[in-house]
Amino acid sequence: MPFASYAGSYSIGVPYASMKEVKEFPTEEEASPEEVLVLEAPVSEPESVPADASEEVPSAEADPSEVVPSVVVPFAAVVPAAAPSAEAAGVTVGAGVAVGAGVAVGAGVAVTSASGVMDTAWLSAGSSAEKPQPAMVIDAAVFEKLFDVLDMLPHYFIGSNADLPIVGGSILSHEHFQGGHYTFAMAKAPVETPFLLPNQPEVQAGIVKWPMSVIRLQSENRAALATACDHVLTQWRTYTDAEAEIYAETDGTPHNTITPIARMRGKLYECDLVLRNNRTTAERPLGLFHPNPSLHHIKKENIGLIEVMGLAVLPARLAGELPVLARALYSDADLTQTDSLRSHMPWLEKVRTRHPEANAENAETIIQQEIGAVFEQVLLDAGVFKRTDAGKAQFLRFVEQVRSTAD
Repeated sequence: MPFASYAGSYSIGVPYASMKEVKEFPTEEEASPEEVLVLEAPVSEPESVPADASEEVPSAEADPSEVVPSVVVPFAAVVPAAAPSAEAAGVTVGAGVAVGAGVAVGAGVAVTSASGVMDTAWLSAGSSAEKPQPAMVIDAAVFEKLFDVLDMLPHYFIGSNADLPIVGGSILSHEHFQGGHYTFAMAKAPVETPFLLPNQPEVQAGIVKWPMSVIRLQSENRAALATACDHVLTQWRTYTDAEAEIYAETDGTPHNTITPIARMRGKLYECDLVLRNNRTTAERPLGLFHPNPSLHHIKKENIGLIEVMGLAVLPARLAGELPVLARALYSDADLTQTDSLRSHMPWLEKVRTRHPEANAENAETIIQQEIGAVFEQVLLDAGVFKRTDAGKAQFLRFVEQVRSTAD
């Protein structure tokens, strides 16, 4: 699996209404090819720009035929001497991008800088005492707003977290978006099952080959694409499939929503609709379509927009734990005597079995690759339709409902 690294810097607040009035934005030539913007509602004053914020770190090119999710290891685990405080390492800016991105595992790209902070900007609907911000909601208007941003910044992706707890990222109290000049692994994933929407000949549609359940829609006609996206959303809101354990609501509580992500693909507007469901059960109180409890020693937190696209945000605790796990991989150390490491032991034993060749030189690489495999499983767990023959058949049933109800 190829490795690469990812850039970091500062945060700025940009109200959505003000952004629409701006006359000039960076062109694709002016923007850094690794610049990531998080278009979020500002919750505090912007931080100052670090002196080294503009430095770029050369990155390895990923094999476009190998679409594998990436994993960000907390910055302190990679560059201990230059890392910010432990409080900052591996936490998030806004609602989902790691402060201190570290090493990427897989075909995606990650970036580091001496500051250990990712380039971000925040976009919101704007608010005041007289006019509070609208609550977070995914509806027909969201697609128009996403496409508005693409019209202004066609070389950026732009997306929104979902609007329900568990699957909605960290902010549900106000509208917010995330985007940037960066190509995530999911954008490279191909459509594996194309389909047509009756009476919408200008829109191309298909199921994306990705661990989560994604429908990709494309069209040169922005209005037609927005209509098609809203149709998929409307059908998903009320969709129930007991065989797939998907229920639109229980006791009046809604469960179905989407994570929408838009980008330009040449002249085509493109929108990926990631199907989400936040139902819980007695056995899975944190979420049925959520990381399996067996993976919580690595990733227990909710899966937001950035992770949906293939870049994991790992908890800060791993910054100190990963070097210990790497040493234990080849030393046969027993970690059960240490409270903070005990939960890793069943997984570590399996890794040892798979990698008898582990030694001091390759142990860190092996651990990073194995964490990449964990993150891929995390995304599979979060998918509402599983990547099995049965799951693919269930996904096609939903697609048929979308097609049969299209105007």
